[in-house]
Amino acid sequence: MEQIQERLYKPNEVAKMIDISTDLLRKWSDEFNIQVETTDGGHRRYTKENCEILISISKKIKEQNWSWDQVRSWRNGEHDSFSSFEEKSNTEKKLEELLEYARIQKERADQQEQFNLALIQQLKVMEGRYNELNTYVQKRLPNREDFLERDRQLIELREQNKVEKERMDELRKEEDPQRDRSWFHKMFGLNK
Repeated sequence: MEQIQERLYKPNEVAKMIDISTDLLRKWSDEFNIQVETTDGGHRRYTKENCEILISISKKIKEQNWSWDQVRSWRNGEHDSFSSFEEKSNTEKKLEELLEYARIQKERADQQEQFNLALIQQLKVMEGRYNELNTYVQKRLPNREDFLERDRQLIELREQNKVEKERMDELRKEEDPQRDRSWFHKMFGLNK
């Protein structure tokens, strides 16, 4: 970069020095409150200090990716309230990540809530079906005590049948002692 001397520079010289258009130079001068000299004909002229400030502005915008708001704040002496663009960029990235994470979590929570509502509805339907079936079963089937009573009666009848059968077998033996012998034994007169 060429050495800036103590003299007044024309807008096209300054624009060439910091590699911007003269229109943009005029906008920066107005936007960032650069106090420039004017000729008797009303043409702008830039001092050495103006050129140094504009070079700093150019670096902040082009190299450090500062916004015009950041440059304006820096020019107004509020630079400390702004972090560098990289810090702001990292902060913005983290904020975007957190917002995306929050969006995903909200979406998952909404889905879970919909699932829970559907599950509750299904459970209510199943509870209704269970109650219907339970009512049907209670009407159709005797209760447990009836089953136990029937089982007790069956056991009692079996015992009675067993006793009766034993008694009948004894009576038959008394009537015909050879009755239990097989036909082979009876035919040949063999004893058991």
